[in-house]
Amino acid sequence: MFSGDDYPADALDANAQGTVRVRLDIDRQGRVSRCSVVESSGHASLDQATCNIIQTRARFAPALDVDGRPSVSTYTQSVKWAIAD
Repeated sequence: MFSGDDYPADALDANAQGTVRVRLDIDRQGRVSRCSVVESSGHASLDQATCNIIQTRARFAPALDVDGRPSVSTYTQSVKWAIAD
């Protein structure tokens, strides 16, 4: 879902790295309806890029309720941003 081209330019210039932990709200269609930073990387541009990319690209199989109907759910994910040597 992420590639080296996704690294924010200002974060590259600052040699910023870190791990962002996010909570995702998943709608009945399996799309991310909301992304909240639970634990910041310490760099706003990395945090923001994480949510922007996930909200644009991520798709999930929707959760099912007890009757087998799609329902809303949440998911927590960590993304590690690191500059390759």
